[in-house]
Amino acid sequence: MAAPPDSDLVVSALRLGWYVAEVRGWNRPDGPRPRDTVPPPRNADQLPLRMERSPTELRLEAQSVMFQLAKKLAKANLGKVDTIVPLCETIDTHTRDLWRSRNSTDAALANQDWEKLRDDIFNLDKTLQDMLTSFSDTQACGYQLGRGLAEAYWELDLDPAPAPPTAPTSPLQAVQPTWNSWTFLLGKPRCDELSRLVGRLSAYFHVFTPPAVAGSLSAWQKVASVPDWRNEPGPEPDAGPTYVRDECLYRQIRRWYGLVVLGQDPSTLIRPYAILRNFRALWNGIKGFWIQLSLGLISLAGGAYFLFLLSSNSHSGFQKTVVGLASAIGLSATTLSAKLKNAAQSLVARIQADAYADLVGLQITMTPPPPKSLPAGFAVGAGRRDHIVRTAVQDRTITAANPSPV
Repeated sequence: MAAPPDSDLVVSALRLGWYVAEVRGWNRPDGPRPRDTVPPPRNADQLPLRMERSPTELRLEAQSVMFQLAKKLAKANLGKVDTIVPLCETIDTHTRDLWRSRNSTDAALANQDWEKLRDDIFNLDKTLQDMLTSFSDTQACGYQLGRGLAEAYWELDLDPAPAPPTAPTSPLQAVQPTWNSWTFLLGKPRCDELSRLVGRLSAYFHVFTPPAVAGSLSAWQKVASVPDWRNEPGPEPDAGPTYVRDECLYRQIRRWYGLVVLGQDPSTLIRPYAILRNFRALWNGIKGFWIQLSLGLISLAGGAYFLFLLSSNSHSGFQKTVVGLASAIGLSATTLSAKLKNAAQSLVARIQADAYADLVGLQITMTPPPPKSLPAGFAVGAGRRDHIVRTAVQDRTITAANPSPV
């Protein structure tokens, strides 16, 4: 299927939303600092891969990409960039001030500079959302999807340490999520909205990308809802509570970026022989379509009998009447056989697509293993702990587009 004519602008809007979240994340106090690898010390003439660049280099790169994408979309939609350039220049100035004050260890001045930069990014985001929504709903959806997926990591704060038993706590504060909390950034309302956005933009992605992203969002929603799961310390004893956020969730957003921005085929992420081990997904697909399968089998049986009547030379009076009426309306054995074949192929293709979407969603999901201690609603046998993630992936709200029979 050919890509929509505005694919370049929609993907650019998606990238822009992603980099707005990343720029804000790199600059905010105590924000996450991903490190894929720790390279050896390098001299000025040694060329790093992107994953080997320093945090400062990555921060400046994200800022440069954000500026260029914002100008590109302003030029495409407004025909000019005079509303965007001043905002970009102000952000650049306040970013320099922020890091100068942080390097001088002036905490009060750094906090003031961060508040200025935070307001600048808010104004840029508001301007971009208003502009994109005015000219293109698909560009606006792409921008929100990119920013929302990236914010799951770049805006996330670790859970605060538990308060001492004697410290007074408000019940409202205990349950009220913040904008940087697990239960907000990966809560049901936001995950549902991100799933809707990726579904609306399904024409711009590989056919299995929307269900894969929606399935992994559903799984991470489960992780975010269980404190023991989201605070899993990881295999290293000194990893601490940053393991799930900085290892698992960071690898997950990189997967999302590859799928929705780079257009990666999600089937390339399936591990070897995973299809052979995933017969349960096919069975789940059959269970999900048991009504259609039952009706389809009844229709096939009836159609086969009617096909026998049309091709048989010996008919009763009633059979002759039925065959005569069928001939009068142009229904022959050949056309009936073709219709039955197409109906069967369509149903089988639907089941195969859903089963494969389950498999892809499970393979691209990067959640940590569930902890041994789980709330009652999550409890399963020790040998079937992956069942939790599998069930979460299958709870997604969208699926792959229905393939047409060949």
